[in-house]
Amino acid sequence: MKRARVTDQILRLGDEEMISTDTMKKLSPTDPSINFKFRLTFTLVFVSGTIVSKIIRDLISCNIKNVVYLGEDTLGVTVTFRLGKRNIINSFFNILRQYSNKIRMLCYELRASVPSKRLNKLPLRIIKQAVINNNTASIASINNRYVWVYVNNKKNKVILKFIEAKIISAHTLDPASLPQSLFIVCKDSINIEELINEINEKIKEYLVLAMRKDIMGTEFNH
Repeated sequence: MKRARVTDQILRLGDEEMISTDTMKKLSPTDPSINFKFRLTFTLVFVSGTIVSKIIRDLISCNIKNVVYLGEDTLGVTVTFRLGKRNIINSFFNILRQYSNKIRMLCYELRASVPSKRLNKLPLRIIKQAVINNNTASIASINNRYVWVYVNNKKNKVILKFIEAKIISAHTLDPASLPQSLFIVCKDSINIEELINEINEKIKEYLVLAMRKDIMGTEFNH
């Protein structure tokens, strides 16, 4: 399967919001209590002959219910979680470990969302902005990284997605119509432990938007 097709499949999984009542662990009495919710979307392409139905059953048994069979030995999986409760994401990582020798290729996207009233707590430098149906889409920067910021005024929430692709100049981009491929990471050669570490580091990148850097390495654990 070509990478472009896999990328297309991960984009078909939708952008609906999944509500959770989990509460985020407050890292320190002096840190802002910003209730980040993370969404990790995966497209997993397995080697030919893999019994995909068994993997689906294993995922569902771990309460990972947003699983879509995309055909051709390919699954779409979406996991939502908060920092203070990692049971579901850890279960998903364990399934990746279990079937690591069956995964031929994967793509993933990580995003975070927060209540819009918390937006002014995030030290973002806005580079470019556009209005879409009374909502606002922006390209911002922090720590030499670009991040897409979408403010949904109707739902009173903000969606944050770091741009993973290499960008020469953010000023040339239109925040209202960025291609989804800018936010997706695809891998042909997969080391599961390196992948898990990479995702955990990306979660920390979101958290540094609201919390002191000096505590990040000690408070975010598996």
